[in-house]
Amino acid sequence: MKRKAVTLIELVVVITTIGFLTLGVSAYLIQAMDVWNFLSFRSDVVNEARRGLMRMGRDMRKLSVIEISNDDDCTFLIDIGGTETRVRYRYDAGNSEVLYEVDADDDGTFSAPEPSYVLLDGVSAFDFDYIDRNNVSTSTPADAYLIVIAVTLQNMNETMQLSYQVFPRSFKY
Repeated sequence: MKRKAVTLIELVVVITTIGFLTLGVSAYLIQAMDVWNFLSFRSDVVNEARRGLMRMGRDMRKLSVIEISNDDDCTFLIDIGGTETRVRYRYDAGNSEVLYEVDADDDGTFSAPEPSYVLLDGVSAFDFDYIDRNNVSTSTPADAYLIVIAVTLQNMNETMQLSYQVFPRSFKY
């Protein structure tokens, strides 16, 4: 009586086939995990930027006077608890950050020990644009009735542009 057994060649063929199948499935799973990590990271970055833009918009709705304004810096007065407080949003291109600063001692400067808070990180461009009643960009903040805050975020090889429109309550309507 002959016994049927598995030969060494058959065993090697089966092990090799299982290895190739495992390699193919693992490559697919790794790619799916990379896509999920990318999308969740992108979602976190966009949510962080939206939160920062909404904070700026909330402060700018309460502003009474814009003191200094250029493309990447805006200093203005807002009413906080019945007191006018000087606030500044400043773009620090060297660190790719937008900073939120408050002049707590009301001396007109934003120097230490007054804190600076990082509001947005990974910023490659930041801009305030003032729009007048005719929907035309103006260089004079006092003539504006709409402020558009635009930010461009850069992360590795991806760029995202976000903007936020604010109608300050104390401006001309």
